Amino acid sequence: MNNLSSLGVKTPPYPETTLEALRKIAGFKPAILIFTAIMFAMIVSQVITRELPINVYNTYAAAAQKLANHMYPYPREAVEFHAGYKYSTLFGVLFYPIQALPFELGRFLWILINFSVFMLGLGTFLVHVFKNKNHTLAALLDKPYKLAILLILIFNEMSVSIKIGQANSLICGMMLLGLAFYAQGRNFSAGIILALASNFKIFPLALALLLLWDFRQAYWKSFLLGYIAALLLPALVLGWSWNMEMLMAWHKTLFLDFNTESKLSLMTFLEANFNFNGSLVYRGFVVLNILLLCVGYRFSFSASRSGGLRFLYPLTALFILLFNHRSEIELFVLVSPVYALMFLAILEKINEGRNATQEITFLAIGYFLITHLRTDLMPSVVGALLFHDKSQVLGSLILYLYFARQAWKKPVASESAQEQR
Repeated sequence: MNNLSSLGVKTPPYPETTLEALRKIAGFKPAILIFTAIMFAMIVSQVITRELPINVYNTYAAAAQKLANHMYPYPREAVEFHAGYKYSTLFGVLFYPIQALPFELGRFLWILINFSVFMLGLGTFLVHVFKNKNHTLAALLDKPYKLAILLILIFNEMSVSIKIGQANSLICGMMLLGLAFYAQGRNFSAGIILALASNFKIFPLALALLLLWDFRQAYWKSFLLGYIAALLLPALVLGWSWNMEMLMAWHKTLFLDFNTESKLSLMTFLEANFNFNGSLVYRGFVVLNILLLCVGYRFSFSASRSGGLRFLYPLTALFILLFNHRSEIELFVLVSPVYALMFLAILEKINEGRNATQEITFLAIGYFLITHLRTDLMPSVVGALLFHDKSQVLGSLILYLYFARQAWKKPVASESAQEQR
């Protein structure tokens, strides 16, 4: 039964299962299957034909083997951090069967898992966000060229993460899936998925903890129990003492590296371009943004409000990119769903006969600064001259301010209020 009903909130019928949501995504146009197959083939071909400078798959595989053999997988010194293993013990245990396969097969399976979970999460999320009978996802993407544009917008950031073997696409897909389930009232499933994502890497906690503001018991119980279980389950394979030792090592790793020279947070952008060293002022600014995000969620764009997801995911994702001192290029897969939301909002306005100039302008600016400057279509010297090769940060900041203004300008109505009208 829909958990929102117990709160007195009437909700329209949502996809009850992931499979039904997938049918909605794939059923409206055969082109979706063709285009996604092409995208996947392009990623695989890049992995096969190009010698990539980074291969995180090998890092995961080595860490999984070390964990199984009771060897220390985490970097012991800050200088080892960049190329070292930084994920949870559970992630390493779950990766062990993949790395046990022949290398090419294991790497292919890992690419397939990342791609599939990301696309499933994105599709399920968008099906829910655009559920109005006049503006369903199928209605907005009624022409193959519209679908092609959307997939082109999300492709670059997603492919950068997947082709080097990073797990960020997998985790982003889990965040989107958990958020969609939460908005549908499937609180237990949402809590478990977001607990796993937050265990694999710490940044999904920003979204998972924000959802606690709705005080849904089923969600916070499943999230808390799921997170504790994710910490303790590896003991079944590794033994209690070795698992506890690895948990302590992982915790230490999370606070090991504070070298921001090659990172893409707002702090590094200010340091590189304006010689800003006010760490105390900056920390105060981060705390202020955390408070604004929490207050904004409670009163403007919570997941229980119709239309709230249009602001909730972008603001949370962009917050993670801007204020995480370890932000890097591979983490910008988080911005791909933001592009998708903006593009679909443009189509929605056009279908309604409204002016979409503002949305088009900010999507173009964000995509140019975050994505286009790093593609082969733009001479590298141009990207290097613009903001010390940290234009992604400026693009993220512009989109963050844009969504914050939009969310506060006209707070979205709650589901219950809309039903009363």
